[in-house]
Amino acid sequence: FFSYSLAGGSIVGNIAPYQAFSLGGSGSIRGYGEGAVGTGRSCFVANNELTLPLNKSLEGFVFLDCGSDLGSGHHVPGFPGPRRGKPGSGLGYGYGIRLRSHLGQLQLDCSVNASNQRTFHFGFSN
Repeated sequence: FFSYSLAGGSIVGNIAPYQAFSLGGSGSIRGYGEGAVGTGRSCFVANNELTLPLNKSLEGFVFLDCGSDLGSGHHVPGFPGPRRGKPGSGLGYGYGIRLRSHLGQLQLDCSVNASNQRTFHFGFSN
């Protein structure tokens, strides 16, 4: 099973810094901490994943995620991304497993970012 997701957006008008797009983390670009890639008025994120069933309740997956603030980090009031040294774009790849149980779905993944830093993430969803 192959899945992909493309997401993007742009904010027009005045905003507070906390309203800007935050890039990085398990919900956008895996391999980075939450918000570690960038903070911008615009963004683009692409997620690609290949999932293979291992047995009835276990599946393995490999993924590639990438995203960018499209150079809009300098247009957020206070410049939170550039001031904190966030790169503004990033690439993450890795692999993981998902287990379906009676309590919900458990997920463990290992991801690597563009700086070759490894991140492990454990998740639970119903």
